[in-house]
Amino acid sequence: MIERNKWYYPENGIHGKVVHEIGQEIVSGVIKPGEKIPDEADILRRFQGSRTAIREALRVLTAKGLIEAKQRAGTRVRQREYWNLLDPDIIAWQSYEPSDRNDFRNLVETRVLIEPLVTRLVAQRATEEELDRLEDIYMSMQVADEKESLADFYPACVDFHMTIYEICHNDLLSRLSGISQSLCDYHFKLKEPANIYVTGMSNFYLEILKLLRARNAEGAEQAMQSLLDMKITDLRLLHSGQQGAASGNLDPIVFN
Repeated sequence: MIERNKWYYPENGIHGKVVHEIGQEIVSGVIKPGEKIPDEADILRRFQGSRTAIREALRVLTAKGLIEAKQRAGTRVRQREYWNLLDPDIIAWQSYEPSDRNDFRNLVETRVLIEPLVTRLVAQRATEEELDRLEDIYMSMQVADEKESLADFYPACVDFHMTIYEICHNDLLSRLSGISQSLCDYHFKLKEPANIYVTGMSNFYLEILKLLRARNAEGAEQAMQSLLDMKITDLRLLHSGQQGAASGNLDPIVFN
């Protein structure tokens, strides 16, 4: 299993908790651009931390482009155009409760565009040892598939997609793996309550693995595209249903 959280800011400690909770509130729109974040005294009371830890957390959020402090104006949320949207934490925070249609669409479109290309590169560049790792992950997926266990299939599925990014041998593209992980996490969150499982899902991954082993770059890219098309269709329906249930509007999101 790969280290899935290596790109994320640590959540341990008071400063980590402040970074993630305040950051998520900003990205999700609880605290909107132009609004002041809670002042230092309120944050101290809420998180029971030291001033040093709180200030360190605010420096992290400032570095991510989310907030800025101005004399006499306090610390306010910056306009979205200044956010580092490719920051792994910001990507993850967008997927927790993606109520903004554009945020959700942006994540989906980026994944559909990038991941098939990453799969093509894996066919061209991955070593046999790296493909052996991918096969080990597939075997875990197959076992979970036989048990029809969503709880077992999900982590192996995420590992498969994350490993694809890791072994494409392009450091810039590998940094975008958080987009796929975030959507996988959100997809699982929507499926988990009803334990929605599609039998035979591991077969799609076996096909991709075979094409990678054969160094068929075009075929592997197309197979990943087909898999994502199916996954995104399902995710879009689940997401639209959730948003519709919350708002009373069941209009689907359209991806152009």
